[in-house]
Amino acid sequence: PDLPPALCHFDWHLGNTLCNDEGRLQAVIDWEFAGVGDPRLDLARHCRLERWTDIVCRDRGSDRDTAEIWRSYAAARFGADADAVLCLGPPEP
Repeated sequence: PDLPPALCHFDWHLGNTLCNDEGRLQAVIDWEFAGVGDPRLDLARHCRLERWTDIVCRDRGSDRDTAEIWRSYAAARFGADADAVLCLGPPEP
């Protein structure tokens, strides 16, 4: 499905976040690649980084893990009862 363009970080990973002592997100840093695009690009990159090692092409996650990230993002963006596949399309590991 089409989503309206959004501000995308294009380098989203936990190394580009700053959290307080309680683990709450305080800031997202390193915005030099930022631009406007499909918000699923940041989500897909995060899923890839969670699933695959950067050194060798070896899967370290599961389709269930990826689907859970997809569902959590849909709930945060579209509401708790959002259907992730209807809102975002199917996740592609």
